[in-house]
Amino acid sequence: SEIYAEVESDITERTKGTIGIRAGNLATGGRNYLSLRPRASVRYLFAEQLSGKVSWSRMKQFLHQLQNTTLGIPTELWVSSTKNIKPGTSDLFSSGLFWNNKNYKFSIEAFYTDMKDVVQYKEGTLAVKERGDSWEEHVEQGRGKSYGLELMSEKTTGSLTGWIAYTLSKSSRQFSQINFGRPFPYTYDRRHQLNINTNWNLSVKQKKDKIITKDISATFSYASGRYITLAEQEYQAIPLPLMEGSRYNAEWFAQRSLINSVNNYHMPEFHNLNLSYRVERETKGKINCWNFSVYNVYNRLNPWYYYKKGDQMKQITLFPLIPSVSFSYKW
Repeated sequence: SEIYAEVESDITERTKGTIGIRAGNLATGGRNYLSLRPRASVRYLFAEQLSGKVSWSRMKQFLHQLQNTTLGIPTELWVSSTKNIKPGTSDLFSSGLFWNNKNYKFSIEAFYTDMKDVVQYKEGTLAVKERGDSWEEHVEQGRGKSYGLELMSEKTTGSLTGWIAYTLSKSSRQFSQINFGRPFPYTYDRRHQLNINTNWNLSVKQKKDKIITKDISATFSYASGRYITLAEQEYQAIPLPLMEGSRYNAEWFAQRSLINSVNNYHMPEFHNLNLSYRVERETKGKINCWNFSVYNVYNRLNPWYYYKKGDQMKQITLFPLIPSVSFSYKW
């Protein structure tokens, strides 16, 4: 169940404030988790086209995301809070400046997030467990931090429109029983992110009762690579005396990995360019549209995951250059 309330007020002629709160409850395993999530923001109008805003909000997350960051297919598992696993809590602080007119929009925002009771697999734990195991036995709860700066510019009118957004950020996690208690980069700590989206209207022609529109669009994405954990050394384990016949024997014969720090390898950066050409014809309210597109124009082999083959590490890429054609009809 959820309850939400919000109040907006004009503090002064130039200042507007908002205060809100959301309340909810999760009942699980005979335990109740009551969450109160307040939020507040203040916006100030410096000039007709320039404003500033500061805000704070507290959030409660009853679902947790578990990632496997070792070699192999990256897996993500969403799990609910339980009697033993508390909901995650985060406090988000942000401030920004915003400028806009009829043709352009610009913004710059800084943010800081403090997180509590985030979850992480214990060291040496795989995402897939044996039957009968509970995921609760293989996770730790700790803290996290995320902060950064976001810049955005947008053109909203004319034949050429689009936006550019850049984010500089850092995210980390810290657990008492993981990585010797030291902070380490979060799996999706993307230091640099850049997104460009443009649309160029080539022409709009009208022939009798038909309107023909042609345009070209392009999107470009760039992001620093995510973090994964690689072993510094690997060795073959030797079983202890009298271990033969024990159910633990297979584990002792397995190959072991020596890991000195979590998320110690930074994967290569991700980037690609996508182009599309669209032709739309409208006749008496009926619209047909052809769209010709190319995904990953320069065939960037972005890594999805790695696997080991002998002494070598191999890379798997999912989406190379992919052309496509689509047709739609509306009436």
